Amino acid sequence: MTVHTAQGARLDQPKKTSQTKEVMKRFAQNPLAMIAMVMFVVFVALALIKVIEKSVAQLSDAAKEIAKGRVDIKLVKYNNDEFGELVDEYTKVIENIK
Repeated sequence: MTVHTAQGARLDQPKKTSQTKEVMKRFAQNPLAMIAMVMFVVFVALALIKVIEKSVAQLSDAAKEIAKGRVDIKLVKYNNDEFGELVDEYTKVIENIK
């Protein structure tokens, strides 16, 4: 299959292998497997949402406390990701205010 970009350049997409086609065919024939896969994806999505919500809530609460003039705040770094970096920056801000 060939796809053309807006500038007219050609992009060749890899063709589906027979093994890929077989896996897709088996999923289509087995509704229980499809349901299980959808449930797994939903479970992972909800877990990610919970982690993100927890970090955002903590940072939001910290911002509200700082706005009130309270600087005796202790933040918990749940993960070493972008939210963890943001917690580190909030901690630096709090230390600079003290």
